[in-house]
Amino acid sequence: MTTARDPEGRSTVLELVPARPRVFPVGRLDRDTSGALLLTDDGYLAQRILHPRYGVEKEYIAVVEGTITDEAVSALSEGVLLDGERRPTAPAKVDVLDRKNKRSRLRLIVHEGRNRQVRRMLDAVGFAVLQLRRERIGPVSLEGLGAGLFRPLTAEEVAALRRDSARSRSRAVKPAPARPRQPGDSRPRQGGDAKHAVRRTRKAPARGTGTAPARKTGPASARRTGTTPARRTGTTPARRTGTAPARRTGTKPARKTGPAPARRTGKAPVRRTRKTPAR
Repeated sequence: MTTARDPEGRSTVLELVPARPRVFPVGRLDRDTSGALLLTDDGYLAQRILHPRYGVEKEYIAVVEGTITDEAVSALSEGVLLDGERRPTAPAKVDVLDRKNKRSRLRLIVHEGRNRQVRRMLDAVGFAVLQLRRERIGPVSLEGLGAGLFRPLTAEEVAALRRDSARSRSRAVKPAPARPRQPGDSRPRQGGDAKHAVRRTRKAPARGTGTAPARKTGPASARRTGTTPARRTGTTPARRTGTAPARRTGTKPARKTGPAPARRTGKAPVRRTRKTPAR
């Protein structure tokens, strides 16, 4: 199985290589397909090899049932719509190697990596795949390598893979035609506005390199730049500034400030005592 770990416990491709250094497969092959498979520990390089933007070629040899027609070859070369997909495949390079014994052998070169892509492409034009083998990934081929064997890549092959994966197949954007120089431009333009595939950008006017283009001082189309309607600048209606109803500010009734009533400091009243009669 082309995976680093299989939950069902089946043998994986990593069992064919040493445990160190730790590597992982670049892409995959289904169970019914044989051929070349790269293993690496470079995630950045692996992503570029797989992404169709960088156009790294994958070459396959396919044996199909029946005699393939020129119409089918033309459809494969132009791109076909796969079942369940919304956009057709990218154009492929197709060569018919032989047609005999009610079988046809083809060479197909694609640069995409959709799931079971070559099998689905041939099914879409009406030919079932009997055998499929991947012969090459970019500059790395199977020449001199038997089934189930591996070899380290040479320094030249690694460098070639990096070169192939560095070139993007994105369509180049043509520069816009040059705009005539306008009065007030700080310097002549060397071409159209800079343009990129994702975002269109313009060069900002240079600071302090000449007289900046005068701004339009007339009324703008959006904002009114004429005299702003005057706000009411008359005297604001005066608040009631008359004398507020006076609080009771008269003299409060004076507290009794005379001497406090004297406590009775005289002699305590004498209790009447009776003499006890003599016995």
